[in-house]
Amino acid sequence: MSGNRITIILTAAGVLLVLTSLLADVIGLGSSPGFGRQQLYGIVAGLLFLAVAVHRWRGWRRTAASDWRAEPAASETESADQVDE
Repeated sequence: MSGNRITIILTAAGVLLVLTSLLADVIGLGSSPGFGRQQLYGIVAGLLFLAVAVHRWRGWRRTAASDWRAEPAASETESADQVDE
């Protein structure tokens, strides 16, 4: 499974968990009226999933951008010149 796919899954799971936790009473999952402890745990877990997904996405974008713009190291160009001679 690619890193990008894992990031998408983490994002979807985080959003789904946060929304389900926030709307638990409205959709009939809440055991008591009001905001309960389990809802708070669900929101915290969902936000952690989202934080990990954002961190992975930013790291992937930074790595992809630096790989794309990276200049070859001096040792790489010297070794290529030596092969050509």
